Amino acid sequence: MDKELWINLNEEYKIKIEKGNEFESSIFSDIYNAALNNVIEIAKQSDIYQEQEDFNNIIAFTGDRGKGKSSSMNSLIDSLIYKHNIENEIFFNKQEYSYLKNKSFAEIGVIDPSLFRGDETLFEIIIAKMFQKFQNKLKDEKRESINHDEKRTLIKLFQNTFQALQTINLSRKDIYKKESIEALSELATSNNLKESFKHLVANYLKYFESNKDYLIIAIDDFDLNFGKSFFMLEDIRQFLIQPKIIIFLACQTNQLNDSISNYIAQQYDALSNLYYRQRELKIQNNIENYRSINISQNFETQNLNKSLLNKINVSASKYIEKLIPVHRNLELPELYLGRNKLHVYIGDESKLNNLKLKDTCKAIEIKTPLIENKILLEADNLSHLLAEFIYLKSNIFIDNPENKYNLIFPKTLRGLVEFLSLSKKKNFKIEFKKYILNISNYNLPNKYQEIFTLLESQNLETLNITILNCIRKIRNNLGLSSIDNILSAKNYKNVTIGDINAIFFNLSHFIDYSNRDMILFVELLKIYYSIRISDIIFNQKIEYITLFYYSEQINCFQNSSPKKEEEIILKLKI
Repeated sequence: MDKELWINLNEEYKIKIEKGNEFESSIFSDIYNAALNNVIEIAKQSDIYQEQEDFNNIIAFTGDRGKGKSSSMNSLIDSLIYKHNIENEIFFNKQEYSYLKNKSFAEIGVIDPSLFRGDETLFEIIIAKMFQKFQNKLKDEKRESINHDEKRTLIKLFQNTFQALQTINLSRKDIYKKESIEALSELATSNNLKESFKHLVANYLKYFESNKDYLIIAIDDFDLNFGKSFFMLEDIRQFLIQPKIIIFLACQTNQLNDSISNYIAQQYDALSNLYYRQRELKIQNNIENYRSINISQNFETQNLNKSLLNKINVSASKYIEKLIPVHRNLELPELYLGRNKLHVYIGDESKLNNLKLKDTCKAIEIKTPLIENKILLEADNLSHLLAEFIYLKSNIFIDNPENKYNLIFPKTLRGLVEFLSLSKKKNFKIEFKKYILNISNYNLPNKYQEIFTLLESQNLETLNITILNCIRKIRNNLGLSSIDNILSAKNYKNVTIGDINAIFFNLSHFIDYSNRDMILFVELLKIYYSIRISDIIFNQKIEYITLFYYSEQINCFQNSSPKKEEEIILKLKI
């Protein structure tokens, strides 16, 4: 089935909620199906729960920042809560999901640990959110649906659970100061915290949620609270892995693993400083461009005990895997969808719902795909679609875009939305150039970044000769002996676009494809150059045309100014 992706550029910072009936055509269809199969597995185990040691009720949506973890998790939760609604029921009528047909779900809202400010624990927040929802309903006289006996029962269970939690958080000295019977009573209560919470959840679902079957506890950005990740996982392990509860997590597993490793390392005095330094470095990194630091390399430079470091990493991995088994770890896919056809609608989907692509336009064939000022694109895969988008907005043509996908195009849903949002800017090409420069700053070694910085400082007269000078300095890595005559140019007036094209041709054909940095540098340089020279034509800076493009050897453009009514259109094959 073709995959469809709706992007409303007026709501680019909102979490996108898909309806159940859209799941099969969603780019996250495999994730939704895998998650629902896990929900069924948890529900079946919960219904026959008898203190199994292997019971696990956690489903994790994992992946890099911006991949769509929050969107897919919230979409699934919303569809489970309202699965009998018309916008969800078609998907849940599938035979493989029949077990859920008569099951119902409740939720307490998504928890965001990154917003924790004090010493509050995850378990405290969960109880507080349950009680807040209960209290709000009691205050709403129009929705009074709980009789007094049920109300008293729930209040008593909340009190018991909170009292047990208070006792656990008391210091042992405070407990032992009390009378022996009172102290023993409180210790017994604290040991039964998990059981108290189990009774609270069961009655909460029965009386407050009208006999619903399961309570969904969803935690977003679980790994962002770096210092508390271990303690939150411990709250889950000790108190929340029990029947009638389904836990959804959205997190980046690499960073979660580093958080747990950081906690374990604090138990070893020899490694504490190393992990604190690593933590500080990661916090300083831009979260959208989070790049995991290789702890092993840091460790070697510090000449510390390798076997101890390995022990820490293995312990952290095993701890996480026990709580989040491999089949419950749902890795969000890259946006690249291979041969699957992808439709991207840039605009308000409510205004396009009654329009069919074939009845309106295909951007791949028609170069003015405007529907009420909304852009409608269709392509065989995302890389072709983005190339088409760039051409529509800038007249810059990227050839063989699938070969460049992993280098220059966004790889996450958030990155895609932010890239497409450049179309809202007054000058797309200026923003596109900034985008290319940002990629170079975040992904290339300093020697290549410096080249782009230098090119940015050049005017149109010296741009060509500066590119040649820069390539000449790094030529030993490129094998460009066949174009020595071009690289040896000294006079900027003798360097033409044909010379630069010859350089690019040789770079593309003789580059070492095992050198990822060099490949990325060449692709970015070609696009950057295309943007710069396209500005000359489209801004009609006629005084530069002869100087910049024309020579007796290579007549790339006319050397006389065009008439005012003529339009110069530049299509650059990259």
